[in-house]
Amino acid sequence: MTDYGKFTATPPPRPIEWEVDDIQESLNELFVYCNCINDEKSKERIISFLRNAYIRKKDAYRLAKSFDDHFNSEGDLDLVNIMENIIDQAIDSLHKSVARWVKKYKFVPEFNVGEVVLYNKFLSKMKGEIYSICEDSAEYVIRDVGSDKKGGYLIPYENVISKA
Repeated sequence: MTDYGKFTATPPPRPIEWEVDDIQESLNELFVYCNCINDEKSKERIISFLRNAYIRKKDAYRLAKSFDDHFNSEGDLDLVNIMENIIDQAIDSLHKSVARWVKKYKFVPEFNVGEVVLYNKFLSKMKGEIYSICEDSAEYVIRDVGSDKKGGYLIPYENVISKA
């Protein structure tokens, strides 16, 4: 059996997108709002827009504004509320996908709380101390070395390179 926890073999890729089925209820609200509930091509364009919008990092107002600009529509508070629901459901969907991925491949953390490690963040090698471990998402919480602050950055197991 391959030990994915220590990444001795190339691990399967971490899920990075939400599942359409997981946000279908809010998508249907958006389709009704756009009067395209029976237009498969328009529905596909909307889903493509949402995937490309990287909705995990957007607030509902900005996503609605971007949607208005992209589709030349006149948005209102109803659209903002629909987008807020889509964002919430998409984030939940991604968390569920990651949890299924972790459970399927039985990832085990290679490093322990308190260890100082090198890790990749924003294309840079960083050094930090493991503050805690989130086993359900296969991530370490890493903070600056010597910091007494609670919390830190969530860093996926696969982005931690070695002990420092």
